[in-house]
Formats: sequence, C-alpha cells, structure tokens
Amino acid sequence: MGAGSIIGSSSTGTRRPAAECAATPQFDVVLRQKLGLNFDPFNLPAGQFLAGGEAWRLCRAGRADPASFGISVWWGAWFVRNNVVRDLAALNKLELLPWDSWGLMDRTSGLGDGPADQLVDEVAAATSTANWAVVRRLYAGDDRLGVPDTLPADQVHTRSDAS
Repeated sequence: MGAGSIIGSSSTGTRRPAAECAATPQFDVVLRQKLGLNFDPFNLPAGQFLAGGEAWRLCRAGRADPASFGISVWWGAWFVRNNVVRDLAALNKLELLPWDSWGLMDRTSGLGDGPADQLVDEVAAATSTANWAVVRRLYAGDDRLGVPDTLPADQVHTRSDAS
C-alpha cells in the first residue's frame, strides 16, 4: 500500500484488510467532479492510482510511459521520481506538500537522466515491497533523500506553480 493510504471501508461498510484497500482522501467531491472521477476515494479500484515506487518501477522496466503520470501541468519522469522520494519521506512520518522538493528532486530530468536514478530504483523497490528496515535505512542514511529541517529556497514551490 502506498504512502498516504489508509485502512478504509468499502462503500457497503464492509471492512477490508489494509493490503486490499487503498484510499486517497485528497479527492474531495469538487476535485472528483473536475477530474471526472467516479469512484469512492476511500476504496480505490485496484490499479487506478499507483504509489510512486510502483509507477517508477513500471517506467524503468519500459512497461509504462512516464508522460502518463502527473497532474495539472506536472507530468513525466521527474514527477514520478519526486513522488518516490516523497513517498519515502511519508513512510518515515514526514508528509509534505506535492510541490515541495529537496535533495535529488528536480523538475526537468527524463527517465535515466535524473540525479541518482539508481538510488531511486532502490527506494522504489523498498517502498513497493514494504521493506521497512530498508525504507528507514535509506531515509536516514542519505541526505539527498531525507527532508532537511528547512527546504532550500530555490526548491520551494507554491500551489500556484501547478495552476
């Protein structure tokens, strides 16, 4: 289950194990209408949305086009890469805004061109398989992955950047 997912109930009220139920509470009624989404955000259909690590691994294996991942004006390999790092932070109890960036995140690199893509491969594998010891070691052991106390001014973006 990806970062930010929660244990939820299906629309019938039947409890399901966490491994079978993913949710994205950010999709409120207004956003669902705007994006034309017609599913319960507290019971996501399998494969409808992928965690960063899952999407990254599909792209790196050539089984998905990085340009098909994103939202608003943010699309491509860099978007997926940044979400792998953001998911790692969330799994370490630091949930940030989608437009925050730090360390090896950028907004331009293509697949295989990014800073430390092999490291991102390792992070994607750890977060996709819930290998908690490796998730913690990666986050704590590499300054490019851990969230700094203060985000660098040149990497702070606002929600209006996505408009």
